[in-house]
Amino acid sequence: MDIKKYFKELASEAFRSFQRRMIVLSGEREEQYRILMSLRGQILSYEERVAFETPDNFTLAPRDTFKEVERHLGRTYDLIIADFHRSLVPNDLGILVSTVRGGGLFIAIVPPLDKWVEMRNFFHSYILTPPYRLEDTKTNFVRRVINKMREHEGIAIFENGELVKDGRTGARPYRRPRPRIPEARLFPREVYEIAVTQDQVRVLKQMEKIADGGVFIVTSDRGRGKSSALGLGAAGMALASGRRLRVLLTAPRAANVAEVFRFAGEALRAAGKRFDVEVYKGDVTALRSRKLVMEYWPPFKAVGKKADLLLVDEAAAIPVPILFRLRSSAPRVVYSTTVHGYEGTGRSFTIRFMRTLKEKEGKLRHIEMSDPIRYAPGDPIERWIFDTLLLDAEPPKLENVDLERLKYRRFSIEELLEREDLLREYYGIFVLAHYRNNPNDLGILCDAPNQEIRALLQDDHVVCSVQLAREGGLDEDTCRELYYGMYPAGNIIPDMVIKHYRQEGFGALRGLRIVRIATHPDFMDRGIGSLMLKNILKEEADWVGASFGATPRLLNFWLKNGFIPVHVSPSVNEQTGEFSVIVLRPLSNRAKKIVHLVRQEFFRRFVYSLPDVYREMEAELALQLLQAAVLHKAQPQLTDVQWKRLIAYTYGPATFEAVRDAVFELVKTYFESVKRPRMNKLQKLILVGKALQGKSWEELAKELGKGETFIMVELRDAVRKILDWRIQQMGRDDLLREVQEFKAREYRPT
Repeated sequence: MDIKKYFKELASEAFRSFQRRMIVLSGEREEQYRILMSLRGQILSYEERVAFETPDNFTLAPRDTFKEVERHLGRTYDLIIADFHRSLVPNDLGILVSTVRGGGLFIAIVPPLDKWVEMRNFFHSYILTPPYRLEDTKTNFVRRVINKMREHEGIAIFENGELVKDGRTGARPYRRPRPRIPEARLFPREVYEIAVTQDQVRVLKQMEKIADGGVFIVTSDRGRGKSSALGLGAAGMALASGRRLRVLLTAPRAANVAEVFRFAGEALRAAGKRFDVEVYKGDVTALRSRKLVMEYWPPFKAVGKKADLLLVDEAAAIPVPILFRLRSSAPRVVYSTTVHGYEGTGRSFTIRFMRTLKEKEGKLRHIEMSDPIRYAPGDPIERWIFDTLLLDAEPPKLENVDLERLKYRRFSIEELLEREDLLREYYGIFVLAHYRNNPNDLGILCDAPNQEIRALLQDDHVVCSVQLAREGGLDEDTCRELYYGMYPAGNIIPDMVIKHYRQEGFGALRGLRIVRIATHPDFMDRGIGSLMLKNILKEEADWVGASFGATPRLLNFWLKNGFIPVHVSPSVNEQTGEFSVIVLRPLSNRAKKIVHLVRQEFFRRFVYSLPDVYREMEAELALQLLQAAVLHKAQPQLTDVQWKRLIAYTYGPATFEAVRDAVFELVKTYFESVKRPRMNKLQKLILVGKALQGKSWEELAKELGKGETFIMVELRDAVRKILDWRIQQMGRDDLLREVQEFKAREYRPT
């Protein structure tokens, strides 16, 4: 068929059905651009169009690069042309497809399919880690993309100008029904009239119901108008209020909330209200008018701020503890998240977070939006991209799990790609767990030579999923380069040990880094994750390790399985508020020798950084890290004057502030001593938070939920217990006499 005629027919079907269609032009690059130029008239008829990675002389559409693709998230176009000859990054593919609106076309320019499936591109260079070479990478992801293009409707494939797969589906014409605006409403009609779908109207109506207070949850797949509905709802609440409404807006990134600001502004404009916006680094971060003040803050920084209304967008990508802490920011709270999409998954959010929130709140309003806003329901390109990138993968439905029946399996990615059902179960557990997946994760799993797959199965169904990365095995030259500052691709743990502990030889050891580990959400806290670790520890390696955003609960999982903390990031992740921790479990004698030294150095480095670098860390997390120290016969290095000042503090009139230097040394050595007086957990937390971290009395009292006076008394008692033990241990009669003298005077510290 003549390609001009076919293009016209496919474009017409897309327009009538308000669905998207895709054209794949496969062949030699120059020939494909000649075909595109022959379609000049049709291409120019699309008003909003953009081309990616096209040659400099390509003039049929404004040009951009894949490097800038994230700038287009949230925007929509009638036509996208993308040249994948040199690069196919999964994230880029997901974002670009999402920007095509209903009635539009996505044109992919690719090499000859039989050659493309064997070619290495930019993505392979990006995921390559030493000691592997480019030829060690795989091409499974491109093969998957091609196979899925052949399977799904709505995708036309041309090879060397010949149509080999028809993209026409015979879809019926579609006209979106106008949403019904409720007669009884609190928000102005102008706000409702901006809504495009009935789902958005439902969201606005539910936001009216929390005007007097309450919690509302919105979930949806990508492209359902969730963020724009939040913006309309915030403006509607402000316009209906008798005073200026203060709205606190948070999400993992400012770019996530661009639509919230945009539609809040549209609603204000429709109501005849003027407003100003503030822009920071290209993103809107505040909107101000006489009726509404809306400010964006990253999640960790939003905690503790107060407002009339709190909007949390993409909540699934924010740690649950922060979500609960944010609840107290406002009497009216809306949590929203994407269930399946390119920003990550919200399935675990809907299952676990909502269950716990309902227990705390009692009444909970929830709407799941299903109507696509950018295209008609049943869009074949959405089905293709969701299937290809496993955006809608879910774990198996299981009645029960028996630890005795679980089998440990090693899979190659090729095996799982041949068994789509098992692949979806394996990947679906990650999707449903706390991991924020994106398409690149799948691409890395498919093509990186150092990535490996492990699973626990029951009756051929996946119960626990693990993704491993082989690290180390580096030659002397690479280890030396790391030692002097080279930043490597991958090899996170060898690089850390070499750079921070100057152990150049560690790079030669071969290890397994656990990239991700997740258990089926219906069967957590049953020892399944620990069983998985026991099996991994039997594998042939010098060490096993992991890097993760630390919470007390998660760190405890690793500690109870014999892993040792060896590194803490010097700053928190701005989105999550978590410190990253690296843990190690040495297996070979060479690894044990190095890790023993590293463990000792880690304690010194960590404890002396507590008053500064880690001052804001939760005392409970700091305590866990300190208790992993190598215990020995540690002796405090104190002068006679410092010993006597400690006695004056614990038995006399001295204040903590007057003797902090000596208390720090005394408490530091307490935590690294083999035999030491027993303390309850609260006393240890007070010792860590005040004596080592130097938090104010007010800060620590708030963190531990106790009064300041209680903290002061408990600290003095705990220090006295350590001091008495040390004096007795040293046999210092002179210090004992000084203690007795204070006791004889019956001095009562205040």
